[in-house]
Amino acid sequence: MEMGNLLDVLIFIIIGGVSWYINQLTGRINRLEERINSTRETFIHKDEMSVMMGRIEDRFARLEDLLHRLMEK
Repeated sequence: MEMGNLLDVLIFIIIGGVSWYINQLTGRINRLEERINSTRETFIHKDEMSVMMGRIEDRFARLEDLLHRLMEK
């Protein structure tokens, strides 16, 4: 009879430890997801980046044309 109670307590401790560990992992995952989301919000989006790159390429093209005109003179 005592062996049965000891086994029950041991199983209870194991289940409690595993559930505590899983709770800690899910809490950490939630914190990491919040951090990732805030990081995504601070970085520039792809469409904004492509617009900026288009502007830069246009400016380089105008500079190149200006240099060609200056070299012809």
